[in-house]
Amino acid sequence: MSEEKISENEIQLSTRIVEDLGLDGIDAHYFIEAYAETFLIEVGDFDFHRYFNDETQVLLIIPAILFVFSDF
Repeated sequence: MSEEKISENEIQLSTRIVEDLGLDGIDAHYFIEAYAETFLIEVGDFDFHRYFNDETQVLLIIPAILFVFSDF
């Protein structure tokens, strides 16, 4: 995982994680974890999938794609 720094100028109270910062899926998950750790916030029962796309299905098909193309 690579980390990008977001400047204070990019973040405002109205900043939206997906729309403004372009973070979704696993990137948004890492962002929320880092945010909670940095500001000592208890995440609790935050329902990640309610707000962000789930990339699990995409990750599950990658091995199948690699298998199909491994013969070439």
